[in-house]
Amino acid sequence: MRAATEAPDEGAGPGSVGGRRTGGLFGLFDRPYLLLCLTFLFWAGNIVVGRAVAGDVPPIALAFWRWVLGFLILLPFVWRSLGQDLRIFLTAPGLVIVMAFCGVSLFNTLLYIGLTKTTAVNA
Repeated sequence: MRAATEAPDEGAGPGSVGGRRTGGLFGLFDRPYLLLCLTFLFWAGNIVVGRAVAGDVPPIALAFWRWVLGFLILLPFVWRSLGQDLRIFLTAPGLVIVMAFCGVSLFNTLLYIGLTKTTAVNA
């Protein structure tokens, strides 16, 4: 047991074992505020890019290809856990399909349709 006046191990804390960081992806998961900032950055980038290509790419095609590209980028990182996640999916497939349709397909398609009529700042 460590005395209260001793300094903690360097790197100790949530996501560490024996002084080593275990947050994965270079310790990125141990930095929640950075991840929150990156979320806003990616979300804003999605809107800016959507507006920039609004006249050149149909909104439905843009939503489709965005998710296909995202799927292909993430697939190598999640391949090993897909079997376990598939079992969870099969417990309530209808709910997952409805949430995916509303939260992914419908939202992005409507966002890109809206970006053909307004600026990215208004989106």
